[in-house]
Amino acid sequence: MVKCTYAENTGFMFNIHTHVGQGMPNRLDDVEFCRLAYYEMRKLKPNEKPQSVALVAAIAKVQPSGPFGPDLDAAIRAHQAYQGGSQDGRVSPLMNPVAAETGYGGGHMWLVSIYDGNLCDQLKTSYPRLDLHPMCGAALRTAVQKMFNM
Repeated sequence: MVKCTYAENTGFMFNIHTHVGQGMPNRLDDVEFCRLAYYEMRKLKPNEKPQSVALVAAIAKVQPSGPFGPDLDAAIRAHQAYQGGSQDGRVSPLMNPVAAETGYGGGHMWLVSIYDGNLCDQLKTSYPRLDLHPMCGAALRTAVQKMFNM
């Protein structure tokens, strides 16, 4: 289930329970967290990095809810190419407080940290209540409501 990670300087932060990607466990609430994050990233425009064009194009095709599929796989891979570092096609859970605090681990930015930061920025009035987002998938909605004892 999508879970909360506490970071000393930033406070609340969403994390995923298991890896998301081709051949990974792909728990539906974890997948829908990634999907909703990419849905909100659709507001981004290409920048000076050549990889940004592919990233923006891949993000535009991601559905906001549902199981893991080719659309999400393409977005994860394009995002990893844009960020640099690991390009294994999977989103990994944050495993330690330093990664939660900085978003960095093993020399690269953790995608789950980027997702959380973007959702926090984009959903200023409702974050962390992702369940209130009109495009929130049912599994993510249930997990967030359970997290907040709703």
